[in-house]
Amino acid sequence: MALKNERAKESAGHRGWYPGRPKPKYSMKPPGKTPSRPAPKTAAKHSVFLVDDHPLTRMGIAMVIDQQPDLKVTGQASSPKEAISLLEKKTPDLLVTDLSMSGRDGTDFLLDIHAILPDLPILVHSMHPESSYALSCLQAEAKGYVMKEKGAEVLIEAVRFVLSGKRYASPDIMQQLLDIMSTGRPPNSSPLPPLSSREFTIYEAIGEGLKTREIAAKLGINHRTVDAHRSNIRTKLKLPDFAALTVHAVRWVESKKKRSV
Repeated sequence: MALKNERAKESAGHRGWYPGRPKPKYSMKPPGKTPSRPAPKTAAKHSVFLVDDHPLTRMGIAMVIDQQPDLKVTGQASSPKEAISLLEKKTPDLLVTDLSMSGRDGTDFLLDIHAILPDLPILVHSMHPESSYALSCLQAEAKGYVMKEKGAEVLIEAVRFVLSGKRYASPDIMQQLLDIMSTGRPPNSSPLPPLSSREFTIYEAIGEGLKTREIAAKLGINHRTVDAHRSNIRTKLKLPDFAALTVHAVRWVESKKKRSV
């Protein structure tokens, strides 16, 4: 028996337990890879939606944005109509849009988006001179305006600026906006404050007896957008219900006709 134990020792060498050696209190771990630590969590990227009727322009903007560690393009559209349809399904953190698309007034699109998604910040990225269009866009609920000729660095700066909750434009434009806000009614506001120009157009259409779908067809928008504007108009004019809104609008249109006679 002793000889048998000696041979077992020789064959086992230093490898673990053999007869005559006290058994370890804990069994040895089976061979295998050491469990790796979980990867550190990365900060969530801000989602950006692009609207531009030029595919190559959208592609270039998307490439610039997707290269940023904190930004990601999650949707694109080539027209305001397509954009509204997609945005109603999933809302991004920021909308970056061109101003003039398919002959449609860009500020109307801004007001339509704001009516449907009032908390969605909008950055206008346009070829038009800032001096001519930026102020009207900011008055139409956009949070920033940057010209396409300024390049990628300025665009990214504007994107992050607006995402942080601030307005972005040149110092001259921001001063003009502050002057308007401090003096009261802006020069291009609707004839019926506090309605926007878009809201006033719909308000007049209601006064002329047009139904929601007829207004939508006339303005080239969907009926849900018209409904959103109707709701905002009623709230701003402090009317109790939509019947009161209709009466209010009809009286306005009638009084306007009398004044023009």
